[in-house]
Amino acid sequence: MTEKVKLTQEQDARLKEMMMDVMYSKNSILLQQAKGWRCASNVCLNTLSLGQLARVLFEPNSYEVEPQFKPGDMVMVRWMNKDKEQLYEILKVNFVEGAAYEVEITGEFGFNVAPVSIVRQATPEEIKTEKERLLWKKIGRKVGEFHVGDITLDQNYYPIRVVNVEMAKTFYQQSKRIGFYPAESFISFEEVDSE
Repeated sequence: MTEKVKLTQEQDARLKEMMMDVMYSKNSILLQQAKGWRCASNVCLNTLSLGQLARVLFEPNSYEVEPQFKPGDMVMVRWMNKDKEQLYEILKVNFVEGAAYEVEITGEFGFNVAPVSIVRQATPEEIKTEKERLLWKKIGRKVGEFHVGDITLDQNYYPIRVVNVEMAKTFYQQSKRIGFYPAESFISFEEVDSE
């Protein structure tokens, strides 16, 4: 048995649109594929070989569409009652007639179910930003909020005591610090010895 051609969501949607359009026939699509697509809406088809596209157009059940979402994906969800998107991880994708219609998600705000219409893939930058925010939130601070007395570590793991919070924040923003020990987590042995 021959392996099925894998189409992206974008390729599948575009081919379906083209087949509904009287300007396109299966043969005209193949002729243009041989030349390469230049039109922005069709450029997504350029990653398919001529043979793959011919199979998709002429051979029934010859392709499958890659799922838009899969478990483990980090996604942004825009709830109707929220003013900004929130980051979640997909636990499960629920399908109806082969198409994803909702995702089961978990995140800082707990478990939920969201229709795919309000979900999109999170960018690497969004994921990094949200992880960073959650990390700082765990210690009750805003991102980059240093206090006098914190101990930061430079790239060589050399400890540096924070005396100027603005300078510490600048070094952090320039990725010149690999971590820090919050001042409030310091345990003084002097307190044990005092009466």
